[in-house]
Amino acid sequence: MPSAVEQIGSLPFDIGPLPPGVAPQLSLADIVDLIPSGQMASRFFRRPSDLATVSIMVGLITARSDIDATAANDPSFVGYVIEGGHSSCAPNGPPPSDGIYLPDAPCHALFVIDGDTGHEIGGFSEVGD
Repeated sequence: MPSAVEQIGSLPFDIGPLPPGVAPQLSLADIVDLIPSGQMASRFFRRPSDLATVSIMVGLITARSDIDATAANDPSFVGYVIEGGHSSCAPNGPPPSDGIYLPDAPCHALFVIDGDTGHEIGGFSEVGD
C-alpha cells in the first residue's frame, strides 16, 4: 500500500493509502486469480511466468479527471494497481520521417482493478521494459 498519493503511470488515476477501517472486498488471492482471465490475459499473461512477475498494490484509487472537490461526486474507490505480464508493443510516437518503422519492443501492462467488483477500470497502459 502506498504511503502517499502518487500517480499511476500514464493512467488517469492516483493511488493513495486506504482510510482507516477500509479494505477491499476481494483478497489479493482473488485478484491474482482474476488477472489471467481479464481483457489483457491473451496478450500479456499467456504463460505462468508472466503472472509470476506481477506487482500488485492496493490503495484508494482516485480518478484525476473527475475530481470536483464535492463529497457527492467522490471519484474514489478501493482498488488494486497491477503491473506486469509480457508482450511486444509498437513504439509510441509519429511515424519516422524515413518511412522505416522501429520493431516492436518488449512491454508489460499497467492497469487498475476495482477491489470490490473485480472489474478492470479505465483501460490499460503499455509500459516499455
